[in-house]
Amino acid sequence: MEGFRCPNRPNFGSKGNAIILRANHFKIGVRKSFIQHYIIKILPDILSKRHRRNIFEKLLQVYSSIFAGQLPVFDGIENIYSKDPLPMIKGKLELEVLLPDDERVKVKVLIQWISQLSLPDFSGSANELNNKMPYSSIQVLDVIMRHSASMRYTPIGRSFFQPPENSNQSLGGGRQVWYGHFQNVQLSCWKNMLNMDVAAAAFYKAQSVEKFMMEVLGITEMSHQTRPLCEGQRKKLCKEITGLKVEVTHSGYKRKYKVTGVTSRPARTQSFPLTLETGQTVECTVVKYFREKYNIILEFPYLPCLTVGKEERHTYFPLEVCSIVKGQKCNKRLTDFQASGMINATALSARDREREINNLVLQANFNENPHLRKFDISVNTEMTVVRGRVLSPPMILYAGPNKAEPRLGVWDGREKPFVKAVVIQTWVIASFVPQESLKGEMLESFALELYRKSRSSGMHIKEPPSYRYADNTQIELFFKKLKSEFPELQLVCVVLPPKNKIYCKYFVLGY
Repeated sequence: MEGFRCPNRPNFGSKGNAIILRANHFKIGVRKSFIQHYIIKILPDILSKRHRRNIFEKLLQVYSSIFAGQLPVFDGIENIYSKDPLPMIKGKLELEVLLPDDERVKVKVLIQWISQLSLPDFSGSANELNNKMPYSSIQVLDVIMRHSASMRYTPIGRSFFQPPENSNQSLGGGRQVWYGHFQNVQLSCWKNMLNMDVAAAAFYKAQSVEKFMMEVLGITEMSHQTRPLCEGQRKKLCKEITGLKVEVTHSGYKRKYKVTGVTSRPARTQSFPLTLETGQTVECTVVKYFREKYNIILEFPYLPCLTVGKEERHTYFPLEVCSIVKGQKCNKRLTDFQASGMINATALSARDREREINNLVLQANFNENPHLRKFDISVNTEMTVVRGRVLSPPMILYAGPNKAEPRLGVWDGREKPFVKAVVIQTWVIASFVPQESLKGEMLESFALELYRKSRSSGMHIKEPPSYRYADNTQIELFFKKLKSEFPELQLVCVVLPPKNKIYCKYFVLGY
């Protein structure tokens, strides 16, 4: 990317009515300066970005004399940037620090000076910036701008999230909406800009695994679940919780583990090989082990256990001593109900979105941020104003002299025949609602109304439809039978029950 020059933009357009627009880009001011680049190696190197950031923060506290007054920034991987040289790091420095999440674990930290980078002045023209702006400078600037938010919030990609303040953001199934913001440094044809936007994502609730199980399986009270989970329930729980990180609460240290599965046997019968002090190995149940080792009488011995770590190590934890670790984004597909809840929780008008973005910039308080001040960086808190054009909307042509001109963004096609209407010879109305809830007379009334509407649009439906009732559990088989029964089938009107969980399947199979 060094020396890359963007091609010139072609001529600007002129059609449409000119308007003034406010873009969610905020101008960044930077003084020309030099920055020190260091590489940090943390051993063991299997730690996540979150662990690395926690270690870096603790490093600043424990070895404050090394970093005194410098306010270095960290990208969460291996790069550290400092405005001035760190006086005690000349070449390579080796340090040790205890892991913040588990102070029994000591990690080794190696810091080495790499180079001095130039952060150029961003006040030039677009062509000047393209000529002299190395890609590394944009990366460094982005790391500096993101550092404080990365240490304070949960970073996911280029967005930052924080848990909701109330429980109204639940999506069900152990998931909830987290709000946050997106930010990214971009070199535009105006100046160097900070792109800010609102963000929202589904996260797993930080709660006990017992409550998580209740939400996933739809159990309202644990008093209603007095028996072991059936195989269907166990598989559903296993599918949802496998891969998540849990924190154990039964010992002095709240260690975290990644779930690898759910046992098929309950805790009272799930056993593992236990090596005694005498060297003898015996089979011990999870219930017995927790009673004798930790003096814990399990309240729900009939529930399964979580498996963690390698299978050959036989590590099992009862659900009631585990909690879901906070800050885990849900990467699995949302149910239709959850997706609908997500849309309702995040839908914003343009005016509301603008207000939210401006509030985010004010709350970020960039110009009072000590790290940005240290690097002589400022942010204009006003949105960038640009000129735009509103193009004339197209008209829709119907049969004969009929045309539809849009009003308030809507083309009214009522009582206007299509230019080339389709003739429907064979069609079916398929109801996935039980016949006792939706009588045949109601389907016939719908068919008659559709017939009338189609005539006004020039689309002729010649034959009355065939009516079929179907089972939600045999969708694919039903559509195969329709194709076999009606080889020339042109149209299928599908009637679905409310809050249907497999809505999208009908489109795939119908297509």
